[in-house]
Formats: sequence, C-alpha cells, structure tokens
Amino acid sequence: MHRLGFTAALLAATSAPALAQDINIWNSHGPSGTHITHELPMSSFAWQGAFDSNLVSTRITFKVWHNSTLKINRTTDYLVPLDPQNHVEVVDTSRWGLAVGHVITYYAKAELLSGPYKGAYDEDYLYGDCVNNISAPPANSSLQAAAPPAAVDDKRRFEDLLG
Repeated sequence: MHRLGFTAALLAATSAPALAQDINIWNSHGPSGTHITHELPMSSFAWQGAFDSNLVSTRITFKVWHNSTLKINRTTDYLVPLDPQNHVEVVDTSRWGLAVGHVITYYAKAELLSGPYKGAYDEDYLYGDCVNNISAPPANSSLQAAAPPAAVDDKRRFEDLLG
C-alpha cells in the first residue's frame, strides 16, 4: 500500500510541470488549418477564438494575409488572463478588392510572457476562401430572375456548404 501511495505522488509531481506548460489557442470554426467560406461581397469579418495559458501573462499575436500580402499585424497583452480567455479581432476587408478565388489567412499565436515556461507558445491558422454570394444572381445574367423564397435560399446554401 505504501508503494502505491509513493507511485501516485510521483505521478502527480511529474505531471504538474507538464500541465503548467500547456498553452493553447484555437479559433471558433474548428482545428488549426480549417477552411471556411467568405461569401462576397464582404466588408468585414470577426475572427473569434479563445486561449488558455494557466493564468499567466500572455501575448496574442494576430496576423492576416490577403493572398500573400500581410494586411494586419497586431499584438494584445493579457496581463491577468482568465482561463479560457476569449479573443476577438474585427478585420475590415472593405478596401481589399476581394474576388472569387482569393484566400484570407488568419494566424493567431499565444505566447507566455511570464512564469517558468516563459516563451512557450501555440499557433492557430484559419483560411477563408472567397466565393460568390450564393443568394445573388450571376453577374453576367441579362435575365432578372425573381428572388427565391428565403427558405429555398437557405436550403441551397446549406446543401452547397455540405457539398
């Protein structure tokens, strides 16, 4: 019995530092590398995510690329973060000249600024693929078709998203 207590104490002592070093950041759309669609025209997008850093000071670096051009590079320091802490970045895309086929890359990095694991970090990527607005008539159509009822439009959008 004494040996079992010693083993449990040893496991608890060795797992605590590994747990303390954990830092995670994630977007609200899925795991890092997720692709979402941006229906055009689009004038802004609110990137939403969260991070946990075991309640130590954390720096969030947020970058956005339009195709391969860096458009945004911001940092925010959380000196006394909550766990988990929500983070929102509003991206104004109104002057970017977005077109079908363009890709917007969102990058978020959470880095520990204090504690024994200072400098530890985690990264997250989200990709926004620009597509035609599903509910808009084709730009080259000379026919003015009546707009479909909202329920039909929502059903078509759902089917297109699921492929």
